[in-house]
Amino acid sequence: MKRKLLLFIIIPVFFMFITKSANGTFADFVTHDMTSTISTGAFTSFAISSDGNLWAWGHNDVGQLGDGTTDNSYTPIKIMGGVVAVSAGLWHTAAIKNDGSLWTWGFNHDGQLGDGTSLDRHYPIKIMEDVVAVSAGNDHTMAVRADGSLWACAY
Repeated sequence: MKRKLLLFIIIPVFFMFITKSANGTFADFVTHDMTSTISTGAFTSFAISSDGNLWAWGHNDVGQLGDGTTDNSYTPIKIMGGVVAVSAGLWHTAAIKNDGSLWTWGFNHDGQLGDGTSLDRHYPIKIMEDVVAVSAGNDHTMAVRADGSLWACAY
């Protein structure tokens, strides 16, 4: 009895993941070799594939996935290429590209995106250059630049 119940649950979930999204498919995502670079926020997940593409899935009510919409995605969608680091906050996200530029998106009520506004962003926006590390918290973001200086925004 347990075996039948398990198959009943797994099969519908498996088919749910084989759907085409605007920026790629689940098959595109699973065919990439994944690195250990992953990050999760509140009901969101992010992963960087070995080719530097950033993939996201989950809730997206304030644009925290960065795909330009507020539509939830239950399959991984490609957000941007050339990414070397990602950090998901509570409802916002920050990523460093291979040129050292810092990009943020999502909820921005407290200014955690670092763009000088409190406007939510549904797509990545460039914040600064020469960044070597980033960490997104609940309502703030911190970054370290190549010169060793620490930058913080919001609470």
